[in-house]
Amino acid sequence: MRYPLIKGLALTLCLAALPLAAYSQGTILVMGAGLSSCGTWIHDRDQGASSFSAQEDEEFISGFVTGEEVLLANSKGVPYSINTDSAGVFDWVDNYCKANSAGSLYGAALAFVADSGIVVPKTPVP
Repeated sequence: MRYPLIKGLALTLCLAALPLAAYSQGTILVMGAGLSSCGTWIHDRDQGASSFSAQEDEEFISGFVTGEEVLLANSKGVPYSINTDSAGVFDWVDNYCKANSAGSLYGAALAFVADSGIVVPKTPVP
């Protein structure tokens, strides 16, 4: 399972070097695929797993969920793990985005984290 993590880190580093559109929501800076709509997620996923856009979207979700788990582990001193794999997370996001197509991918990631019990979001979901 290390390959998706390495792939996600590589993509994150590459994207960090590019000028990206971003917006600030309070003290939260959302960048890259997180700015995309849920409608874009559905479209990208319909293009197939080999689509660069679908991979970028999936890496955003993977990185966000991993970051939240690390944050919780560091703040509570205990590891936390969701009870699913990446396919389960992506299926959850598929369902969320089908019901909330105008929402953002960031909002979908935040909703998954809240629903999984990792953390409860303190900011409104865009």
